[in-house]
Amino acid sequence: LGGAWQLKEGLEQAFGGDLEAAKTFVLGYVKVVISFYQVLSSFVSNYRVTWPASVTNLLQYASLFRFDMVSFPGPNCVAAQLSYRDKLLVYTVHPAVVVAALLVAPGRR
Repeated sequence: LGGAWQLKEGLEQAFGGDLEAAKTFVLGYVKVVISFYQVLSSFVSNYRVTWPASVTNLLQYASLFRFDMVSFPGPNCVAAQLSYRDKLLVYTVHPAVVVAALLVAPGRR
């Protein structure tokens, strides 16, 4: 916990006490790191290279950050057993539910 407090104090000093700017910076940095590991994790499946054991281990850990949207089934596949009327209801109500969820999400100002 002490390390987290020191990190917070260091960010406050670096950004002149502006915690929102520090938060934006850290989130941007985290996004870049996650993106890096997502790309790195694709090397095993995309390139036919005999990687050294240490690199293979790193790539296996990097696969924790892989998030493949293409592998998820589409709404038509998931809702195949629904009637036309039920699908229409879901597609009509879904945007309103998403907007409502975003409006009541914690941390929103």
